[in-house]
Amino acid sequence: MNMATSDTNHDQGSIRLRQTNASTPAPRVRHVDQLPEETLTTVLTLLEGETRVASNEHDLIEGETIVFTDYYTVSRS
Repeated sequence: MNMATSDTNHDQGSIRLRQTNASTPAPRVRHVDQLPEETLTTVLTLLEGETRVASNEHDLIEGETIVFTDYYTVSRS
């Protein structure tokens, strides 16, 4: 009998913030001070260069724009 093993990274995905401009259309735009604490932590982690984050630690959506010191668009790879 073959037992399935769980992948410890099943809840993680590659996500990026790429710098963009204010005129880029987005499904949702939020300023950094509007983010829930978990999402803010994720955004700061992504800005430090990390690309693997747990999906249950944020509510970021594909194409969303985050306004911080610049404009950043959320993308998944």
